[in-house]
Amino acid sequence: MAKDPAFLFYPGDYLKDTQCLSEKSQVAYDRIMCEHMRNICITQQQLNFFTKRLSDEEKKEILFILKKIEGGYQIEWVAESICKRKDYSKSRAENRKGKNKNISSSYDSHMENANEIEDVNKDVFVKGIKPDEKFLLDLPEMKINSCIEYLKLTKNNDATRETVLAIWGIFKSTHFTGKKYYKSVEEIYSHFLQTLKFEKINGHSKTTTSGKHKGAMQLVSSLKQDFAARRKEDS
Repeated sequence: MAKDPAFLFYPGDYLKDTQCLSEKSQVAYDRIMCEHMRNICITQQQLNFFTKRLSDEEKKEILFILKKIEGGYQIEWVAESICKRKDYSKSRAENRKGKNKNISSSYDSHMENANEIEDVNKDVFVKGIKPDEKFLLDLPEMKINSCIEYLKLTKNNDATRETVLAIWGIFKSTHFTGKKYYKSVEEIYSHFLQTLKFEKINGHSKTTTSGKHKGAMQLVSSLKQDFAARRKEDS
């Protein structure tokens, strides 16, 4: 059987990942997406090749979106789409051979996501995770370090691990209301980073230990106010 040349493209998933990427980062994302047709797992060497012309900040944008798996990285929704397509094609081939008469079952399994309606701006999905105040989710060390580096590079904030965790706690209390859907845990982390990107935080970077603490407290206070205002607007 000839190699399948395509996979189902979901615009909502694509826009969710790329709406906050810089131009160069989005190009690298697109190339990684296409490479998935040959390699469902992107090795570190391949990732280095696709991102070699990016700045450190742009590389961090890509790494925050990709899912780390054994042996490399994936764009999760692309990998899932390719696997579903392969399973569907295999099922249809077996049907043609008379080994499986249940065509509709394989079709429904493959196509069920095509009819999902996605509201990217409001992060609302028909299917997925619907976190509330009882939903437990920790921020991995890799994500914490990425946030620290991001705040340092883009906002000149000397954020500490404790600061990021405090902001994460505010984010959860604001967004884990049981009203929003996420398609995966990685999407929750991505939403958290996107939230940091849009926060207008200035003048909190200090060089002394006491200054760092003061800056961290100002940062958390600022975010609390911004999150509270946004939540009030959404309600």
